[in-house]
Amino acid sequence: MSLRRPSPAVVLASLALFVALDGVSAAQDAASSAVRKISGATIKDRSIKAKQIARSTLTSAEIKNGSIGAADLDAPLTAKLATVGATGPAGPAGPTGPAGPAGPTVVPADGVDASKIKDFSLAGRDVGSVATTLNDLPFGTILGNSCKSVTSSSISATLDLSDDALVVTPPASLPLNQLSVSAQPGQTVNAVMVTLCNHAASQLAVGSRSFRVVAFDVSG
Repeated sequence: MSLRRPSPAVVLASLALFVALDGVSAAQDAASSAVRKISGATIKDRSIKAKQIARSTLTSAEIKNGSIGAADLDAPLTAKLATVGATGPAGPAGPTGPAGPAGPTVVPADGVDASKIKDFSLAGRDVGSVATTLNDLPFGTILGNSCKSVTSSSISATLDLSDDALVVTPPASLPLNQLSVSAQPGQTVNAVMVTLCNHAASQLAVGSRSFRVVAFDVSG
């Protein structure tokens, strides 16, 4: 039995089918090669969107250090990070520091006698409970052979002079050959009453005068 020669139409059809199949294979090879050749250099900057990245595919290796801030975290995680933890145990004690300077010397009660005090070095404020000036006491005129008393204003709201001994110093301008001066607690416990006595027969214009006074607590 002899083989029949294929017709020209069959030959053309077979050739077209071969070309078509070979072209699909070549296209697949080209596409696979193109995929294998995609890298960061071939992707346009900022062309990949977040929705195009599959969930749970990025790791810390792909995230730039220091690029995630609080605004990138969801509210529950932010609140958890902001929660202050419990106080940890105390650390070990540090080394002992250097010794501080010596404190002031404390003089014990009754530890100093008169031999230790320089002559004329103490003022009224050093020995009395209070030393002050009674300013401008208005005596005006004092009749002959009579006395006149003037009470000062309050020396201190907390001072009690009722049991104190008072020493008063008159101004040098007073004629002490004619006048005597004394002081005692006033009607209120924190005031001083100064008394001037004129021992001459004639009256004496004294006016307003200031006096120094020192109070000594003798209650004990």
